[in-house]
Amino acid sequence: MACKKVLITGRVQGVGFRFRCLEKAKEFNLKGFVENQIDRSVNLIISGTDGKVEQMIHWLKSTHAPGHIDNIHIHEYPDDNFDEFKINY
Repeated sequence: MACKKVLITGRVQGVGFRFRCLEKAKEFNLKGFVENQIDRSVNLIISGTDGKVEQMIHWLKSTHAPGHIDNIHIHEYPDDNFDEFKINY
């Protein structure tokens, strides 16, 4: 199992980014959350099998993610045994 904190900067708010992350996380059977940050970045915590977490990161780095991503910062994160993947408001 893997758990990652992913901070994404760029034009990622107001473009449906969190909703697409929710759809993809459910497709990859991931747990965790996605939330907007006050500095206009987006923060994700994704937890699941190593392969599925890597698939989500690959999707984030692809041109299929909505908006325009400038940078992606990925860090290990302690697995908090999330029950689902959700959007935090």
